Amino acid sequence: MKYRLLIFDLDGTLIDSKRDIANAVNHALGLENMPPLDNKLIYSFIGDGMFRLIEKTLSARKESRQVNINRLLKLYVEYYNDHLLDSTLLYPGVREILEHYRKCKKAIVSNKEESSSKKILEKLNMCRHFDIIFGGNSTENRKPDPEPLLKVMEMLNVGPEETIMIGDGINDIIAARLANVKSCIVTHDPEIDMEFLAENKPDFCIDSLIQLKEILYR
Repeated sequence: MKYRLLIFDLDGTLIDSKRDIANAVNHALGLENMPPLDNKLIYSFIGDGMFRLIEKTLSARKESRQVNINRLLKLYVEYYNDHLLDSTLLYPGVREILEHYRKCKKAIVSNKEESSSKKILEKLNMCRHFDIIFGGNSTENRKPDPEPLLKVMEMLNVGPEETIMIGDGINDIIAARLANVKSCIVTHDPEIDMEFLAENKPDFCIDSLIQLKEILYR
């Protein structure tokens, strides 16, 4: 097999967490007496970490009064940390594919905070599959910066030619390209902008994680 290290994104790749994230955003807005946003709009904000999530939320809300972004972020975090798994589930095939590649080294590189990422994976009994779990605050820079990917490869002593980044968004493609590793985009989330992703040219594109069995042997 060509690849010895599989690096996975978390939200939108291994877990479908978007409803819990949207609920937490709208809960925080409600506590500030602001009307909710449509869930689908919030889904489009996911992927750059929680500060950017709240920043984009406030930009979309366009309220006339000033809202303290740090206060809204605190309200979001408090609620989300208590409701991480209300609706969040593994995507189909996740357990099967991780078990199938049990002899490979595997890591998580997410822009979600490390503590939240680990808590979700622990409750889903998934931590045992990964050698390293990095969140957006695990390194100085987060995706699309290549730093977390480079750090994972260094820690696990695997070169870029034997590594693949598997995710669902542009940050994953860019980080992989800058780290000189192959990228694979999984599109099982219908909210993904396929045209936008195609323009950014991932090395592989699959509809389900099970299809990794086909591309990892190329």
